[in-house]
Order: sequence, then C-alpha cells, then structure tokens
Amino acid sequence: MALCQVQWFSKVIEKQVGTAVILPDIGAPPFPTFYLLHGLSDDHTIWMRRTSMSGTSRGYRWWS
Repeated sequence: MALCQVQWFSKVIEKQVGTAVILPDIGAPPFPTFYLLHGLSDDHTIWMRRTSMSGTSRGYRWWS
C-alpha cells in the first residue's frame, strides 16, 4: 500500500489545500473510491491521525 500526499493552491478558496490518497499494492485501476471529508477546523491529515484508516484499507478486497 502507498500513501500519497498531494498539495496544491486552490484559486477558488485562495489557499494551499491537500489530499491524502491510499493506493493498494494489488489489483488494477480503476480502484473503488471512498471519500472522507473533514470539518472546518481540520485538514486532510485528520483521518490518518485519529483513525485506523491505513489498517482498515489493508483488509479491503480491492480486486473484487
């Protein structure tokens, strides 16, 4: 599994924003997508810091 952190500048909200993407080691794209949204006071890292998302994603059958 790979964890990718992507950051870019958004012209719409005029600030730096980021996204965390977990990619599986097995299977072939396109992969199923599961979006986790954060609240106003957090950023894209909150789900990785306060949950076990990386461990949960390992048990998912990406190829089904």
